[in-house]
Amino acid sequence: VVSTQSTGMTRISTITTLSGIIKFFVRFSEQSPCVLSRSCLFYIFNYRTKFLGEESFGKLVKQEIRKFSYPISFLTYFNSIQKISEVLEDFLDSAVMCILDYIHTMCHNKGRQRRKLGALLPDLSLLYSKAEGYDKFLHALLMSSESSADHHHSYSCYVLFLIIEVMIKYLLLGWELELYTI
Repeated sequence: VVSTQSTGMTRISTITTLSGIIKFFVRFSEQSPCVLSRSCLFYIFNYRTKFLGEESFGKLVKQEIRKFSYPISFLTYFNSIQKISEVLEDFLDSAVMCILDYIHTMCHNKGRQRRKLGALLPDLSLLYSKAEGYDKFLHALLMSSESSADHHHSYSCYVLFLIIEVMIKYLLLGWELELYTI
């Protein structure tokens, strides 16, 4: 059983996007792997706080947001403005911690996953509040500059997507664990 699960773990090295990584962890946990397989997967994945020991999570999150909504603040011209760069780094640091917690949660048994997902929702809610504030700040900053650029709700939309994903997983685990009565 462990050898079958360990061969499944090696497939993570072929995944290059954050959404693909999250889907891999969710699918892997749905197979009810043993505790050794779950632990090994997380430590292989999160070696020295980098994706497979090579690429930083901040870079993966930034790529994912770029694909999700391509915020104007990611453009080189705007990213070179000190205030925008600081806001972006602060947001990415907060987002990385929440996403790592989500991924780590998928390495637990189903009962603990549900408890940890419930505990993760307030953190994601706080991240959403930060993202809304950043979106408003960037919108105001870009509107006051000489450019005609506009920053919409790029960060808050991405965080809202994560929140909905966690909520759905939380509810589905409740059904799977037979916590709801009919």
